[in-house]
Amino acid sequence: MNFFLLDVYQERNLRVSKDTNGGYGTVNDYGGGLVSRFLSRIKKSNVDFPSLTLSYTVAALKKQGHRVSYGRNSMPPPDTEVVLLLSSIVEHSAELEWGRLLKGKGFHVGYIGSFARMMKDSYLAAGDFVVDEEAEFFFLTPVTKEKLRGVVSSGASRLSLDDLPFPDWSLFQKKNLKYGLYGAGTSFFPMLATRGCPFSCRYYCTYPLGQGTVVRFRSPKNIVDEIERLIKEYGAQTILFRDPVFGINRGKTVELLEEIIRRDLKIKFVIETHLSLLDEEMIKLFSRAGLITVKVGIEAADSGRLESYHRKDVNRSSELETIRKLERAGIGVICFYILAFPTDTWDSCVGTIKHAVMLNTIGAQFSVCTPYPGTAFYDAIKDRITAKKFDDFTQFNLVYKHDHLTPLDVDKLMSLAYNKYYSRPSWAFKYISHRIKNRFLK
Repeated sequence: MNFFLLDVYQERNLRVSKDTNGGYGTVNDYGGGLVSRFLSRIKKSNVDFPSLTLSYTVAALKKQGHRVSYGRNSMPPPDTEVVLLLSSIVEHSAELEWGRLLKGKGFHVGYIGSFARMMKDSYLAAGDFVVDEEAEFFFLTPVTKEKLRGVVSSGASRLSLDDLPFPDWSLFQKKNLKYGLYGAGTSFFPMLATRGCPFSCRYYCTYPLGQGTVVRFRSPKNIVDEIERLIKEYGAQTILFRDPVFGINRGKTVELLEEIIRRDLKIKFVIETHLSLLDEEMIKLFSRAGLITVKVGIEAADSGRLESYHRKDVNRSSELETIRKLERAGIGVICFYILAFPTDTWDSCVGTIKHAVMLNTIGAQFSVCTPYPGTAFYDAIKDRITAKKFDDFTQFNLVYKHDHLTPLDVDKLMSLAYNKYYSRPSWAFKYISHRIKNRFLK
């Protein structure tokens, strides 16, 4: 069959990613302040990459002998038999609009991705079918157009991650694969080493909704084989691992890093993980293998506040020490913070901003507490949702009625956070030093 993979977006002067936030997506709108607006533009111009769901789905379809093409905000070729639209919360309206348009023109339209699986009814009303499992597994099995109706699944998700073909990037323009921040190389690709997250922050986190709470692993050899292929076929210089928590199994992680070192792969990589998984021995091994940046969720200055939202793995006593160990090894740290938890006040949010300034890492991202459909947090406060449409769930604006903060308060806090953090000479010195070290020493 002829498949057309379609990725649609509204016109916004902001970076939109459907790959982040467990496939729900984010819109990097850092607030209305001067520094915030400048940083939003920098993010849009320097970071962009297609969803891994799309590249995996291309590979799976080709493996089954199908012909595949791809477009962004473009009409399918006339001979297209099936259109697959990638779903997200941030472009929900546009995805439904395109589905209705294409179906009206006689195309057979389906939706893939974690948000379509969560909101099946709305997507089915706009198209012909919704894939109710990870699309790359579903399309590893034989399919016919006649069977692609309603809610479809195959049970193929029981296969291991090693059974998947490597993502196929041949349909995506190289200009749409960039990660030009924090000293990363110009030729960049995202990867997944594991899927699933067992941690208790699933109360508000979307990753377990699409990937599950049981961690699934690729073999270290399979991962390094893909890295080697990306280097040889695409000239990859940097890998961004999109795992919710990289390195959750110490033994497998050591084996992976040692294999990268053994093959002498000249690759830099970025991970997101928990500081608790990074002791001195692991930091040294990560550095030898090519790690340049670690992303970690600090969330809030008050660990007791986090515990009330089922985040129980915070160890403030060793937090700063671990960050400084990483920095001494030449590894930059980017910290994520959340403002406007339901119990937050103006003062508690300012406390989180001050905590970020004290940690003084090469990067800090401040987002707004957002209750996402499918999480227990959403169920607990859904009667307080004020957003008129799902597109507003950008992760950077207030979408529910807060007891202590107004939407204007939150916008001011976001602007304060980014201005306070990124206008400091001490931050600029640390960032520039990290860029220089990773350009000439790694």
